[in-house]
Amino acid sequence: MRSHGLIWTAAATCWLGWPATTEPPRGPSPAEIRAEAAARAERSLAWADAESQRALQLAPLDEFFADVKKHTPQFADAVLGLGSKWRFVADKLPYTRGNRHAEFLQSAFREHLFAPEDLSRAIEQIARSYADSLTAIENRMLVKLREDLSDLPPAALPQFADEATLWAAYQDALQRTLAHIGDDLKADVSQELVSLVAGEVLTQVAVRLGVSAGILGAGAGASWATLGAGLVVGLIVDQLVSWIWDWWADPRGNLAAELNDKLNHLHALIVDGDDAAPGLKAALGDFARRRAELRKAAILELLRTDGA
Repeated sequence: MRSHGLIWTAAATCWLGWPATTEPPRGPSPAEIRAEAAARAERSLAWADAESQRALQLAPLDEFFADVKKHTPQFADAVLGLGSKWRFVADKLPYTRGNRHAEFLQSAFREHLFAPEDLSRAIEQIARSYADSLTAIENRMLVKLREDLSDLPPAALPQFADEATLWAAYQDALQRTLAHIGDDLKADVSQELVSLVAGEVLTQVAVRLGVSAGILGAGAGASWATLGAGLVVGLIVDQLVSWIWDWWADPRGNLAAELNDKLNHLHALIVDGDDAAPGLKAALGDFARRRAELRKAAILELLRTDGA
């Protein structure tokens, strides 16, 4: 009976076209799954790139300068008053210590307009806020990526098991990627060093405003110690030479308008830079581009490994 069963099975196989043995269909290999995950990751990376561009906001700096320019008439009153004129004349007299007028201008600038360190803090805060925004964008990108890969076999993507595991794996991938690049690029992409972007922009603007090389040698922060005087001394001295004996003249409006022009020039140099050096917008944009390159390299590094 057993032989008859074997003969029937063989006959049925030939007649019906059934295979003699049935093998389960082969699923994708772990390498194929990771390749599919890498392809899907491009969508999340493109989203992060677009969000990074939208997150660059310089409105706080616009508001800073708009507020400063409201006070230029009061500043003009102070620097064109009798006390200012007296110091200007006294500095020209023999056997006097001099420099009293420049010190007065600097003090009036800080009192009525802004302290240079206030501007430094405003710029650095913009840079740091942007770096924080990029970190938040990357965190949301990881959530989106994990959701996009949720239908793939989890055994091939153990790093995506949960949000905490994915975040830790991503940080490890970032560090492995950073280990393969030069120190200069590390400085350009590190979140902790983004304030260097602000410092470099400030230094370049100080050079263009004619701050002395000696002051610059003391560092970017110190280079702003005489920003007020450096910005307005030339303008105010020119006007005082013309008006010094015209005690009843009222040049307040003209001086305020010209000072506003200088503040607009300073604002533009900080934001847009010039042909010789980039401004804050371009510098932070370049920071974002380099960070995007690092982000992509880290994600691909993460997906090339099996989590072992």
